[in-house]
Amino acid sequence: MNATSTANASISDPEFLLSLREDVAGLPHSGAKEFLDFLRVMWSEGATETGLRSRFGPRAPISQWLSELARKGWICYSAVSDGRRLATFIPTSSQTAFDPLIRLSGGPQALSRFVLMRRDDRNLVLESPLSASKVLLHDADAIALAVAFMTPTCAADVLSRARLRNADTEMVLSILANAGAIVPVDVAGREQAPVGSDDWEVHDLFFHSRSRAGRHVNRYGRRRPSGGKPEHLEAQGEPSNGISLYAPDIDVLKTTDPPFAKVVEERRSIRPAASAAALGLRQLGEFLYRAARWKSDGRRPYPGAGSCYELELYLAVRQCIGLEPGFYRYDAAAHRLCRLTEVTPASVELLEEARLAAGASDPPQILVLYAARMQSLTARYQSIAYALALKDAGVLQQTMCLTATAMGLAGCAIGGGNSDVFARASGKDYYIETSVGEFLLGGLPVAENA
Repeated sequence: MNATSTANASISDPEFLLSLREDVAGLPHSGAKEFLDFLRVMWSEGATETGLRSRFGPRAPISQWLSELARKGWICYSAVSDGRRLATFIPTSSQTAFDPLIRLSGGPQALSRFVLMRRDDRNLVLESPLSASKVLLHDADAIALAVAFMTPTCAADVLSRARLRNADTEMVLSILANAGAIVPVDVAGREQAPVGSDDWEVHDLFFHSRSRAGRHVNRYGRRRPSGGKPEHLEAQGEPSNGISLYAPDIDVLKTTDPPFAKVVEERRSIRPAASAAALGLRQLGEFLYRAARWKSDGRRPYPGAGSCYELELYLAVRQCIGLEPGFYRYDAAAHRLCRLTEVTPASVELLEEARLAAGASDPPQILVLYAARMQSLTARYQSIAYALALKDAGVLQQTMCLTATAMGLAGCAIGGGNSDVFARASGKDYYIETSVGEFLLGGLPVAENA
């Protein structure tokens, strides 16, 4: 437990301001006038429970109405002092319970190591992936209370130094305690977190909790009107000329390729080696056609979130028979390569970083980079767009792995990469089109290709 709940606290009946979450939708447009008036008050300025009872009279089932809204996770709780809003607790799940009587325990407390702070408009937002809630700190005095727990301290010491009245201070601390933002720590400053949470990096756990439903109310779904030009057909701003690539006959491949079960069973990561046979332009063309082209039905060989197909392919080429070294973009619609630059320090750095990430002795002959045009996904999926881009990169990597195996090539997906170096190599804006995955491609080592 990160706090205690007691009826003997110094605030026997704390008067939090109650209001509806701003994102709540689907409220009734018809029904008993008194209940609709109640919802309008909660939706607009909010009120304390005492204020609601005074406004609607003793016969109104205020407790029942509030309980129904609380069970849905729709009620926000704000600490207010003389009309000044200090802090607000916002539930982000129907499973979130707010206990107005919860208090910090008497021992040392500190901000949880999982808490993330950021500015949102005029508020400081505190969120933790361990909690299905968030806190808005509206006022400098409330922010000072949270900052007071940057190092382990006792609530009583903070109360004695706070600029706010004790009753107001305790309401702010109650909000922070309910959100799990302030937690008990031992003498060394370590918190007792849920079993297994210490195995997570904070940013990974936060990303996981915000890209899956359950602990947030961030929006996902189409943000732009339907219709209009599909994102994947928008002009890329690259040179119109390019190198046409070999396109194999898929019908022939269906009869001559090794069986799917054989390809899956024999797939393995093959890292670059000095003894590898050089890859040829014809092989590269077939590989890209099989793994990543735009097909006549408006799809690509791999599945993509919402068929957005936000991934663009770039190639840092070190060695390929029939192709000059340099940095290229794959035009998947025309099945061609557009040469962006000759060999540059940035493209060499990409190849070297790929070698290090793969633990290989030599740089890859070709490094294929996947860059996500994020607007294509955010327009449709909003808060889960980046998670979907990573999933799309994963299925493209698997498609390339199987394609390389079927063709008798050396392929290896790698888990790391440098998006800043990619931006320098490609000239793309880091925040508009950024690399999210890499794949090493080349010929098999001579011994394996014999």
